[in-house]
Amino acid sequence: MQRDKGVLFMRGKVKQLITCMVIVISCLLICSVNTTYAASKTVAVIGKKQYTSLDKAVKAVKNGQTIKLVSSIRLKKWIPVNKNAKYTIDLNNHSILSPQIGGGQGWSFWISKGTVKVKGGYVESLVVENGANVTVESGTYDEILNRGICELSKCKVNEILTNYQDDEKNKLTVTKCTVKKLDGWNGTLTINSGKFSEPIRIRQGKCYIKGGSFFSLTIEPLAQCVISGGTFNNTNRFAGNCSIWSQGNLKITGGTVRNVLSCTIHTTTIITGGYFEEIGVGTGVKKFSMTGGTLAPRSDEDLKLYPAISVERTNNQIGGNVIIRPSKYIGTRKMYDYF
Repeated sequence: MQRDKGVLFMRGKVKQLITCMVIVISCLLICSVNTTYAASKTVAVIGKKQYTSLDKAVKAVKNGQTIKLVSSIRLKKWIPVNKNAKYTIDLNNHSILSPQIGGGQGWSFWISKGTVKVKGGYVESLVVENGANVTVESGTYDEILNRGICELSKCKVNEILTNYQDDEKNKLTVTKCTVKKLDGWNGTLTINSGKFSEPIRIRQGKCYIKGGSFFSLTIEPLAQCVISGGTFNNTNRFAGNCSIWSQGNLKITGGTVRNVLSCTIHTTTIITGGYFEEIGVGTGVKKFSMTGGTLAPRSDEDLKLYPAISVERTNNQIGGNVIIRPSKYIGTRKMYDYF
């Protein structure tokens, strides 16, 4: 009996020991999943090679390779991404945060050379310099400043600035993005699609809008804009705002303009297609020509005494510098008149 008790006692101890070992090994495996790179403070990897900073990874990357972030980083200073190669930066659902400068945040992630694809994470501030060709495929960005060639696709951006220097070489293309603010200064801007929730402004350069949903668009005197698609709908019409306010050169071949399209002094506006509700032709335009499209004014009670197209009398002549011949007119209000 005493021997049997001893055997049972030893068996119990062995079971306890095995159980403890299983628990310890399981904990180590679980921890290793989350701390694979922690011991060496790895920030990014290229294949199996680990790097303790994004800057080091950029210096080492070669054509066709991918830099993958393995942790979020707060930069201490701006990073010059100037490797003249074709590669990808996979944010891997991590973040690149800007350095704290004087209580605020500065531009930090500067891509100045190479053909670079950025995807899948969050960046506080991204700068594309003249000489770089960058594709932003996905992710969320607080600010993007373009001075080079940049294509944005399927990403969310709080604010986009095109080149604010005297350089017409930069090109920006936007497709299927959600954008809050956009301020275009120079170069060529092409919008294929997307949603723009606040007013966008084109100060100079060329702009091509092929689709998308817009709150409003302002075209300043030095800008040229061609609209072939998209919907513009400023719901604050009665506050004096317009869905499109043109002070420059505007050509419209398609798209939908809800509420008001306004053309001011010295502007040239050519309309051959599209859908419009209200149009205002301001004093002394160079030319306003509507020879196509659909004009369908709203039937609101407070608008019934006003024409669909209001033409300022000063320095304007219907049949002269103002031509109004839409392809289709829908409504009971007067098509046009002077005011």
